[in-house]
Amino acid sequence: DLDAAAGRTAVRRALAAGDVPAAVAAINDIDPSILDDNPALAFALARQRLIELARAGDADAALAYAADQLAPRGDDDPALLADLESALSLLAFADPASSPVGHLLAPEERARAAGDANVAILAAGGRDGEARLAALVKLCAWAQGRLAARGVRFPRMADPATGALEGP
Repeated sequence: DLDAAAGRTAVRRALAAGDVPAAVAAINDIDPSILDDNPALAFALARQRLIELARAGDADAALAYAADQLAPRGDDDPALLADLESALSLLAFADPASSPVGHLLAPEERARAAGDANVAILAAGGRDGEARLAALVKLCAWAQGRLAARGVRFPRMADPATGALEGP
């Protein structure tokens, strides 16, 4: 399990840094069938690679990558075309970050891709698609909401990242 956690960490770090090829290589090191068995994840990572090329300002490489890697997937599944078009539209703006699709350059997009990859890796390993800690944090938030709705005074977890408590 330690090796699997290290592999998932490598994927998350690579995606957080915008290094999609390294993330794909790490996923393939964990289990080469993950991307084959999960075309939605494969597309999301390919789209993230296109976004990273646009972020770097490499329009020629981004267009070539889109034509070679993403367009065939869009032909196979027309529902993916809207996502492809929004990512490609980053190339149409001198300042993509302030464009109507500038949100694609936000760190949250990288985090979303990392989360999707993590879920797929966990599922491929026969584990729940959600990490245990994340499930516990959600359960804690739900329980706190129920207690607060009933007017119960209790020490409330103010920051799940640090475990800081507030209140009685």
